[in-house]
Amino acid sequence: MPTVPVNRQTMPGYKARIQALGADSKGLWGELDATRMIAHLRRAIEISLEEVPVEDRSNWFTRSVVRWYAFRAPVPWPKGKLKAIPVFLPDDARDFELERQALLDAMDQFTQWEEDRPDTRTAHPFFGPLRLGYWSIVHGRHFDFHLRQFRV
Repeated sequence: MPTVPVNRQTMPGYKARIQALGADSKGLWGELDATRMIAHLRRAIEISLEEVPVEDRSNWFTRSVVRWYAFRAPVPWPKGKLKAIPVFLPDDARDFELERQALLDAMDQFTQWEEDRPDTRTAHPFFGPLRLGYWSIVHGRHFDFHLRQFRV
């Protein structure tokens, strides 16, 4: 599966898909409702911007083989089989519209950071330090997975 990174050029498409979501949108798989899914995507952006500290629990296998498989291999992610660790699921998920706006704002902040300093590395709990340029790929695959989950 080709990954479309989250960056200035692709932002209109991602934002249109996010705007197409409704608070009552139902997922095809998994346990997240639309509000929690949006908050989950927001938290992933916050982690990449170092707004939420994470412990680097990566090892050579997760930094190489698992990372390649998760973000570069041309295979779909399993639906409803993998559970996010708690740091990726904020407890403060609020009103759907507030969460959507917070996600859109975080996306704008991320794209600015990524443009200004693409080689800056920030920690991912399983994949180790990632360049912001690589985080854009991570976010692209992650966003696409969840937006497809909710049919947008």
